[in-house]
Amino acid sequence: MFCFFIGSCFGSLLCVIAQRVPLKKDFITTRSQCDHCNNTLRFWELIPIFSYLFLGFRCQRCGGRIPVITWLIEIIYGGIFYFCWVQPTISMQLIAFLWLTTATLLSLTDYFYFLVEPKILYPLHLLLWSIMFYFHQPFYLSTLSLLVILGIFFWFSLRDSMGMGDWLLLGLWVPWLTIEQFSLLLFVASVSALGVFFVSYFLRKTHFQCLPFVPFLSLGLFVAYFL
Repeated sequence: MFCFFIGSCFGSLLCVIAQRVPLKKDFITTRSQCDHCNNTLRFWELIPIFSYLFLGFRCQRCGGRIPVITWLIEIIYGGIFYFCWVQPTISMQLIAFLWLTTATLLSLTDYFYFLVEPKILYPLHLLLWSIMFYFHQPFYLSTLSLLVILGIFFWFSLRDSMGMGDWLLLGLWVPWLTIEQFSLLLFVASVSALGVFFVSYFLRKTHFQCLPFVPFLSLGLFVAYFL
């Protein structure tokens, strides 16, 4: 439980980073504020998971609704942090922590802004690749070649189905995946995205103009590579 709670604290921080970095706002020294009234949050309003429940997902001063996404990420990343902690080797702990943290951050920027943020994408993947090479993880040129072929096909036939940021992200992931893992990643991402689309369309009557795809790619990565 202690490990999960520490992870939920990191999850809250990841939400702040994902919201502020694309807007070029400081996330290190500036304290958390209400999105509606801009009042600085007090310490007891920042307790991961529990503060949201105590406040009823509303700012106590202005009554503005607190987005549920932050609460969900605190729970999800608490589980991710625990998952990384129980990996059997230090190499797998580091790889899982960095890869899944990067995927979570980019999922959040895609969710908030439909953007694969370059200031997060490139530095963290440079570090990830360095660690993967350092621990002699297999590098699969065959999977990268398959991605290039798929990219050419989609460019000429289904250009609008995925953004360039999604393809670039896959290009940084797939050299470390077998063709079977890559296929499973795409399958899980596609099925889960379609599931969310249809549930939202038929049950909530929500009509998406576009859907952030990085969260589904991240789910596919977790299933294909880490499970």
